[in-house]
Amino acid sequence: MSNNSKTRIRKRRWLLRMFVVLLLALAGAALYLNQAGLPDFAKRHLQSRLTQRGVQLDFDWLRMDWDGAWRAGQLRLGQSDAAGSVALTVGNSVVRPDYGALLSGRAAVRELSLTGFQFDAQLTDVGTNLLPIKVTFPEGELRLADTGTLTAKYLKGDVLGVSVDVGLSLANAMALRAPRKPEPKSKAKPLSEKLRPFKMGLASLAKQRDAVSFRSKPSLHLQLDGDAERPGEMKGRAALLASGASMPEGSLEALAIELNLGTPDGIIGSIRISGLVTAAAKIGSATVAVTAPQSATNVVPERVGFKLALGQVSAAKAAVESVELSGSLAKAGSPPETDESWAYWAKLAPYVADFSGLARGITGEKGLAIREVSLAGDWRAPRLAISRLDAKLYDGAVSGSAGLNVATRLATASSLVNFSLHNVFDLLTPKAQRWLKQYEWSEAPVVTGTVRATLPEWTNAKPDWRAEVRPTMRLNAQVTSGPVSFRGIEVESVRSDLEYADLTWSLPNLVAKRPEGEVRFALRSHTETQDFRFDFRSSIDPRAITPALEEEKQKKGFDYFLFGTPPVIEGQVWGRWRERERTVFRASVAATNFTFRAQQVDGFTAGVSFASGFLNMTNAVVRRPEGDATVDALGFDTRTKRLYLTNAVGRLEPTAVAKAIGPKTARSLEAYQFLEPPLARVNGWVQTGPGRNPAELHFEIDGGAFRFSKFNSRDIDGEIFWRGQTVTLTNIVAEFYGGELHGNLVSRFNDDRSANLAFHLETKQTELTGLMSDIMEKKSKLRGRLDGVLDITANSRDWKSWNGSASVAVKEGYLWDLPLIGIFAPVLDRLAPGLGASTFSEGTADFTITDGVVGTRNLELKSALVRLQYKGKVDFDGRIHNAGVVAEALRDTWIIGPVLGPLFNLALSPIERMLKFEVSGTLSNPKLEMKHIPKVLMVPFQLPFQVIDELLEAGDDGESAQPPPGKRGP
Repeated sequence: MSNNSKTRIRKRRWLLRMFVVLLLALAGAALYLNQAGLPDFAKRHLQSRLTQRGVQLDFDWLRMDWDGAWRAGQLRLGQSDAAGSVALTVGNSVVRPDYGALLSGRAAVRELSLTGFQFDAQLTDVGTNLLPIKVTFPEGELRLADTGTLTAKYLKGDVLGVSVDVGLSLANAMALRAPRKPEPKSKAKPLSEKLRPFKMGLASLAKQRDAVSFRSKPSLHLQLDGDAERPGEMKGRAALLASGASMPEGSLEALAIELNLGTPDGIIGSIRISGLVTAAAKIGSATVAVTAPQSATNVVPERVGFKLALGQVSAAKAAVESVELSGSLAKAGSPPETDESWAYWAKLAPYVADFSGLARGITGEKGLAIREVSLAGDWRAPRLAISRLDAKLYDGAVSGSAGLNVATRLATASSLVNFSLHNVFDLLTPKAQRWLKQYEWSEAPVVTGTVRATLPEWTNAKPDWRAEVRPTMRLNAQVTSGPVSFRGIEVESVRSDLEYADLTWSLPNLVAKRPEGEVRFALRSHTETQDFRFDFRSSIDPRAITPALEEEKQKKGFDYFLFGTPPVIEGQVWGRWRERERTVFRASVAATNFTFRAQQVDGFTAGVSFASGFLNMTNAVVRRPEGDATVDALGFDTRTKRLYLTNAVGRLEPTAVAKAIGPKTARSLEAYQFLEPPLARVNGWVQTGPGRNPAELHFEIDGGAFRFSKFNSRDIDGEIFWRGQTVTLTNIVAEFYGGELHGNLVSRFNDDRSANLAFHLETKQTELTGLMSDIMEKKSKLRGRLDGVLDITANSRDWKSWNGSASVAVKEGYLWDLPLIGIFAPVLDRLAPGLGASTFSEGTADFTITDGVVGTRNLELKSALVRLQYKGKVDFDGRIHNAGVVAEALRDTWIIGPVLGPLFNLALSPIERMLKFEVSGTLSNPKLEMKHIPKVLMVPFQLPFQVIDELLEAGDDGESAQPPPGKRGP
């Protein structure tokens, strides 16, 4: 035998000996582990290694069975940190590892058996220790057999005040374990981090445990049987029952939750609640039913159906009789791709859903009453749709549909509304109430339309809806109404489109109809700039808007009109809301056959505009039966209250114009009557408003026949200037009873509403018969031609302020019908019949007016038989003062001639002295008294006059020139 062979034999022997020793050592160790258990040094080493990982391990003993299973007594696993400590204690535990997997570096268990459980937790909350939590299943058993079947038995005990009973038998249980992705050790989370969510939830339960109480202990029963690899064939039942629960948030009378697997209908679950009361709401009853078909291969069902029913729901301000909601949720066949912009919607993308609902008897404070609301819709990512929404309320209904594209954030809706908003008046804001209060209707208007808008980004937690959504909103609607009233304005029907786009509201074609006509209206209003524009055309009676006016003066103004044919008003208004100074108005007005203050107007047209506080009317034309009037421009400045007139020309009846202005004006102008309409032209301005107002007006009057008080003229012309507080009538030219009248008048208005007057009048060749007939309102026997001049200054309120002068000249005048002249006729007739009836060839007088008293010292009337010389005074009340008259008989008799005249004057001088009279009384009833001789002494002096009469009769060829006794005349 060679040396090499011997060496190999020796090596084999040594290896065999070493293997035997190793087997004996292993057998000894196994025997030791089986009989004595894990030695203390190994236990301490294992505890140290686990402590480094945050796990606290302890056990009474740990032995290994001959089949490789490890048994432990009172195995305790725990973990503690600042959040508190948790620990699980198992009375008896058996674990048989998969040694083959261990050799490959993978931990796996082939068999597991745990008996007798106890869970303890001592948690903290913000540094404060919470009450300890202890859960015990002393007879509980949890076993995972080497066949893969997981069973749980006798898991009965108390968990946080809930009686729990759990039973489990699940084949191939490991199939439920989700595959884990291997993590690098550098990224592996420590155990404390992994347990943090569990501790936080447990701490929350611990805090609420004492706050929740039950009338009787709740119970939870759980039973599950089946094969994890065939979830569709699993059977089981879960049930939770509780009654009389009280908690800080509220209370409930009863709660029942049940879930059943493996029924003929698949998965069936239900939740029943009764008597739920919280601070915000009360629910009499609530039921949720869930159904789902079981899949043979998937734990999660392909589709879930649900039904929700609520009864007698009430909140602080509303109540609902019943609510029903049903639908289904399923996985989508090919869900769309999502990104970060979808935010929380991305979680719903893999699913599709259909739903419908019905709510009945919705009531609330302030009169809210909705009989029924129903809806139906679906979710198909990225689109959420409400295909039907119907609400029956009050006297009408609301119906519509809506949709939302989650990807584009575009929301759309369409609706039909036909109930009266007055039914929800108390629910509206004060601003909306003020708006609605203006309208009344017997049948609610119908509104139909569509709206669309892009919603804020889903990732924006606090969106600015006004800034982000408003610019994208689009609205198209139609409004239709039957009889309606706006502030008392009655309308038979209203129709219009309603639009909103680009931050602009629009009513493009509103039509409001009344029996006599219609109003067409268009509005555009920008919500941001507040700019607006109205276009309108009206053919209704303006008096229809009277009920909408607040001031009685405004209503009275419209009552002055009476239209046979409604006027046509067409125009535009534009500006900016709440900035009146920017408002601009422009319109045209055309009216025919109407009256204003009972004055007929055949036609009226004008253009009207308003801008920068200035109201302007141009090219105005007024037509009446007697003529037309035109105004090139009439303006009113609302800031200065000034009225402007430019070239107002017309030939209208002044009485009608005065009556149209007002009764006071008509009464003040009653004395001024144009028998045929004059041609008038006006230019200038006048200040309006309360108090004394200046003006700058120029009137040109080209009139025809005219009557003032008792005076008549066949033609009168003149001009009027109103400057400041002064009114001047100038260039007055009038035909005056066969003669002419010229003159002017100046009136200066004072603060006390009086006026200082100054006027000058001249008349020539005025015929007295017509003049006095008009004055005395009867046929007058006075005749003659009158020339005169009158100058006066006065105050309109004080007759005693009248001062001035006058001069008068009369030719061929018969004046004896005047009381002041005729009073001498009997006296003169006693001297000589017919002496008091002679015609005055001429008469002159100068007058002065001083402090309201008219006086003269040279009034003289001449005739062939007698001359009268007056002097004296008379006041404006007609009282005569210090008046005297001298009558001179035959002073100017032409037949006596220059030879006999002086002789007659000398012979009659005693009589002249006797014919001096004092006059008193009044102008209408003068009194006469001889100044020097008593009346009885007058008889002897009648003889000379009789002689003169005979001489005169002889000169008339024997024909008597004496009028019959008792009659005087020319």
